[in-house]
Amino acid sequence: AMVPKLLENQELRQSLEVAMEIQQHLLPQEPPVLAGFDIFGQTRYCDETGGDYYDFIPLEPEKMGVTLGDITGHGIGAAVLMASARGVLRSHAVHYGEDLVGLFDVLNAHLEADTDAGRFMTLYYAVLDATAGGRKVTWISGGHDPAFWLRADGTIDELTNGGLPLGIIEEGGYTANEPFHLADGEILLIGSDGIWEAENAEKEMFGKDRLRELLRSHSGQTAEAINRQVVAAVLAFVGDSPRTDDITLTVVRAV
Repeated sequence: AMVPKLLENQELRQSLEVAMEIQQHLLPQEPPVLAGFDIFGQTRYCDETGGDYYDFIPLEPEKMGVTLGDITGHGIGAAVLMASARGVLRSHAVHYGEDLVGLFDVLNAHLEADTDAGRFMTLYYAVLDATAGGRKVTWISGGHDPAFWLRADGTIDELTNGGLPLGIIEEGGYTANEPFHLADGEILLIGSDGIWEAENAEKEMFGKDRLRELLRSHSGQTAEAINRQVVAAVLAFVGDSPRTDDITLTVVRAV
């Protein structure tokens, strides 16, 4: 009676390993290169596969899309939806360029038609424009937590708007936001809630205040160093407690 169950578990484990390998290859394999910007992203799934997603999408020689999303739940179902969203976003991003509302309307329509009730995706998307050395950032959010903009004077602005998560209803009500420019040394940090909602053994959350302090204290370092410092701090804070959500972070630094 045990042998069939053991074989079934082994086959399931092998299937999960294949799914994990496929999903990892859908994520960026190396940091992108764009004049005036230092960029680094990474994700740490809490299971073999997950629902977090980040990507760097070449648009023009001096423009790049940077995106980070969080799909409800984790595991195989979330991974499949993540792959679907990635495919739609990549296939339409170049066409829509800086028409971010049009891009989100298309992506939302695909997800709303293809997903069951209760499944949705929050998404933050920014276009980095290096033309004429301007380092312009045009952005939009579909229900995602705020991105953090560390200014040269040390203040941190939270960039968010009222758009709904993608895939809930056909009309998401997405709106364009005022572009801004990054000055030398300024930082845009985009993350998933697996960072600030991470809990330690005492059920205390990591929180956004710790994240802001880390961002300020390491602001003079590279985007990769800042990214790794934040993720290491979250993992150290959680300690031996089980992680229940994925951790994903992208750092964009003006250089």
